Amino acid sequence: MELKKPARYLLCQNDTCKNAANCLHYICWKQLCPGERYIMVLNPQVYPLSDAECPDFKSAEKIRLAWGIKNMLADVPYAKAEKIKTKMIAYFGKTKYYRIYREEKPVFPKEQKAVKEIFINNGVESEPAYARFTEEYDW
Repeated sequence: MELKKPARYLLCQNDTCKNAANCLHYICWKQLCPGERYIMVLNPQVYPLSDAECPDFKSAEKIRLAWGIKNMLADVPYAKAEKIKTKMIAYFGKTKYYRIYREEKPVFPKEQKAVKEIFINNGVESEPAYARFTEEYDW
């Protein structure tokens, strides 16, 4: 799998790590392009012991991101929709809420679960309707 890592992404050279084959930091190290003049690398002196869990591990499993909440409350009665919107702004913060609204930021799985809880706690049993979903790495 060929990855397009973010700029200044931390790389790991630890090929003895038990999770190396499934770690984005190590996979990106193995795919390092010779044209990259400068890189950021995890200090080999701080590698965890062979039986310890690595605090820098990043799974190469893709996650399901939700995008767009513009029409999420369209089919919800107005009084409930207002309460849900207020709770969502309280959860995300006003800036992040509107960045999600404009599809500038995705809604991560943990946040999707929180939005669903907000719906349920306000008497709406239907699934929150996002504009779209994508499968991406959790860099």
